[in-house]
Amino acid sequence: MAKFKDYYEALGLKRNTSAEDIKSSYRRLARKYHPDLNKTNPEAETRFREVQEAYDVLGDAVKRRQYDSLGTGYRAGMDFQMPPGWDYRTRKEKEAAADTGGGLGGFSDFFEMLFGGGMRAKAAASRRAKAANGASRAAERGGDVETVLTVTLDDIHQGATKKVQLHVNSTCAACQGGGMIGGERCRTCEGRGHAPRLRTMEIKIPLAARDGARLRLAGQGEGGTGPSAVAGDLYVKIKVQPHPIFTPEGKNIHIELPVAPWEAVLGGEVDVPTLDGLVKMKLPPGTQNGAKMRLQQRGLRTENGRGDEIVRIKVLIPTEITERERHLFRQLRDVSHFRPRVKERSTN
Repeated sequence: MAKFKDYYEALGLKRNTSAEDIKSSYRRLARKYHPDLNKTNPEAETRFREVQEAYDVLGDAVKRRQYDSLGTGYRAGMDFQMPPGWDYRTRKEKEAAADTGGGLGGFSDFFEMLFGGGMRAKAAASRRAKAANGASRAAERGGDVETVLTVTLDDIHQGATKKVQLHVNSTCAACQGGGMIGGERCRTCEGRGHAPRLRTMEIKIPLAARDGARLRLAGQGEGGTGPSAVAGDLYVKIKVQPHPIFTPEGKNIHIELPVAPWEAVLGGEVDVPTLDGLVKMKLPPGTQNGAKMRLQQRGLRTENGRGDEIVRIKVLIPTEITERERHLFRQLRDVSHFRPRVKERSTN
């Protein structure tokens, strides 16, 4: 039996937390446990997957409501089963889930039990009544299938091919989708004309694919019923994970860069993270907090060229200083003519 998982606890949050706090906590923990930053810590990858799974539920308003409907009486580690009569799906969704027989892998058993792996058939192929004297059904197009594929910002920047597995109803080879053999119901598919089959597919992620974009794979959906029936289509909805540092906007990306007060005053070169690694950027003397600077051709790659990276300057003030530093700041205060609360500086 699947174990109850407290996704709020996985993100270090309370149940009444805001959506913004959920995203902020996810970004912080994803950065902390990212496998690329913890190559010597084998437990980091497990923790990273737990954080991803928790955000996939709590970061989605619909899934969060479904999860919250379980109530607060379940403790982490308890054997979990659905409360009697608990099922958020509509009748059509239940029928579709029964027809497809499974979903997209990669999450825990608890996640699969709640959300079916994120995949639902949009509509199962309708069935016609058996023709008189055991005649085969008329050819009927298969139903479309929709699934969600989670990708990273690097995936849509570099372009990637993702391998996914999902159960899709395929036309029964024994009865060719007719449901009948020799006037009797087909034993292979029990007269349904199709049977679930696990299919492994490779899906190419286009450059700069947007969050919420839908990819159509013609003929990769449900198998049709009847001879020469056409299969339905597979629709793949792209979900881009929030990045711990970058925020995409079209083909541009935005980043907030912390700088020290003396860097902002004196200017100079500073290191700036980009999708391709660190680069040097010239900071003009007297740079103000909140100033925006542009790194051309450092944004997302697209078929029509590359975007820019927008760098927003955030001047950080030290909160813990030594006595020597405090003395120097006092000296600066005594000799400086800078008056931030007057419109014009004194000429004396």
